[in-house]
Amino acid sequence: MATLDLLEELNVLPQPHTKMLEDHMARQGDELLRQHPYPQTLEQWQRQRATIRERLIESLGGLSEEKCDLNPRLTGTVERDGYRVEKVLLETRPNWYAGVNVYLPADMDSPAPGILCPHGHWNPGKISPHVQARCATLARRGYVALALDMVGYGEREFMEHRPTFYLFAAGWTLAGLLTWDNMRAIDYLCSRPEVDGERIGCTGASGGGNQTTYVSALDDRIKAAVPVCSVEVYQDYFRKGHCTCETVPGVVTYADQPHILGLVAPRALLLLNGILDGGFPIMRAREAYDRLLEIYKLYDPESLGLAEIYTPHGYERRMREAACGWFDRWLKGGEPKEVVEEHVWVEHDRSDTLLVGGREGLASEKAVTIPRLYDRLAAEAIDQARKSAKGASVSSRRAVIESAFGGFPSGDTPLQPQIVDTIEREDCAIEKLAFRGERDIIIPCLLLRARPAQRPQPACVFLSPDGKSVAARRWDVWQMLRAGWTVLAADLRGVGETSGGARGEQWALIRGFTLGRHIFGQRVWDVMRCIEYLESRDDIVSDRICVWGEEESALLALYAAAMDDRVAGAACDAMLSTYRSDSGFVQPPTLFPRNILKAGDVADVAALVAPRPLLIANAVDPSGDRLTEDELPATFEPTTQAYRDADAAASLRLVVDSSEAAARAIVEHLGE
Repeated sequence: MATLDLLEELNVLPQPHTKMLEDHMARQGDELLRQHPYPQTLEQWQRQRATIRERLIESLGGLSEEKCDLNPRLTGTVERDGYRVEKVLLETRPNWYAGVNVYLPADMDSPAPGILCPHGHWNPGKISPHVQARCATLARRGYVALALDMVGYGEREFMEHRPTFYLFAAGWTLAGLLTWDNMRAIDYLCSRPEVDGERIGCTGASGGGNQTTYVSALDDRIKAAVPVCSVEVYQDYFRKGHCTCETVPGVVTYADQPHILGLVAPRALLLLNGILDGGFPIMRAREAYDRLLEIYKLYDPESLGLAEIYTPHGYERRMREAACGWFDRWLKGGEPKEVVEEHVWVEHDRSDTLLVGGREGLASEKAVTIPRLYDRLAAEAIDQARKSAKGASVSSRRAVIESAFGGFPSGDTPLQPQIVDTIEREDCAIEKLAFRGERDIIIPCLLLRARPAQRPQPACVFLSPDGKSVAARRWDVWQMLRAGWTVLAADLRGVGETSGGARGEQWALIRGFTLGRHIFGQRVWDVMRCIEYLESRDDIVSDRICVWGEEESALLALYAAAMDDRVAGAACDAMLSTYRSDSGFVQPPTLFPRNILKAGDVADVAALVAPRPLLIANAVDPSGDRLTEDELPATFEPTTQAYRDADAAASLRLVVDSSEAAARAIVEHLGE
């Protein structure tokens, strides 16, 4: 539409609503958390505890995997003043390697307590200075301390960590992988003759504190736990960001963090926090302690402690002294007494002295990484979905809506549409309007109609990751107007005028997981609200409403069409073609809802659109490369077969062509 002034104001809202999604999720989180009571009696708690434990395990992805042999291999020993360090390679699942440093007292005459020491987001991993100092101090005090690199850090950096959002699509979680590694590390500690398996402790800071929480909640062998700079209430999760490894899908639907920590009771638990910690505010830690105390009072309140150190985020000396005092009390017995940490030398974080694999590292051709693990899991999930579904579109839809999206809203929120302005052009009219997606969600839109308008008209919902405004200056959109269509270009939640930027997108992803309502599913709902709005208009042919999406928005268009029979047809341009990959994805994390593979791969979801018109143009692989003319039909064979079975082969088109030719094909196919 060359006549449109590119500088023309196309915003619908008086000003960008950048906190809309954050406020919406914070309200939902608060409402959910209020529903979780704290027990009045031990019997009441025991029933609640069993449910929370079961659901936590499910949220983590399940922990029932059969244990393989750890195959421990000693690669070296380092002698130090008052202790020694053994460097050991473990196999916590087949070809899933973890390097650990085992700190042992110099002189031992009987089995000692063992302490697991997971670390947080410090790149050197187990050789971070504070981890070394913690383990050395514990060993000098008569403990066997084990430090291991978490997945993606230290010697396991090659396995990947932060960009592993796609793991959720197969129903697994990074938090679950770390919990399993920590449980296997406890297996190893208990197998050593120097360790008393009845006296096991665990402590870590920040992300290591979260690991301490989850493994201590689920592994009763841990008799004393000290999470450091990590305890809060989950309400905080909706006002800040956190890592994928700290994300437990749907956790706020059944528990707050004090409930999770309550699973540790009656075992000893010390909440250790920094008064100056900006990431985990001390007031929130105190609030969590007060709520947790209600559970510990049902057992022995003395086994719950709160220690506040005047220090920022970390695990500094006074914290280590407090943790040692707690372990002395509960793993060695006796009255609490002051602990003073002696000076300890540590290796610098570029030294190879403590590396289990040396300079060569732990990676090998057999070593499993998260991408490789995911690809196997994805293949299994897709195969299972295809075997169980066998064309059962109702069950497949239910699997997506319930398991992946966390359900849809009730739909009782009125649309409350409002047209705020109309831009009259020589060749078209552009209505600037907005309506409600949910109670807190406003969907700004542009409705474009060619002039003179023929009434009523078929309509198409246009979706772009760049937002609605691009539609007003797109040649292909103008071609659709000329073909007699009305186009509704929408800013789905968190896009365009309601975008919170890159950080807001990341936080929306994590918060959606925590709520059990993934942002992808929420946006599919917004598309369905667009359909509902168009149906309400007298100038639209209600049974001829299509969806058209490009790039990451193409998947939204596809899933909306697959979930909603009101969609008369769909066009997907430059769409991700498969959820299978053994090397990761370049696509944004928001495209990977948990359990999305329960309905199969992209091609299986596309099959649910049959027999309605569907055009897939220039689909891309996980690396972002366009599929060839040979690859496209092979990838979408399940879709093609579904259209054949529905006697609607002509309603499916697979296109590999220039963007202009693809756009022309979209206009033609949706108009047929």
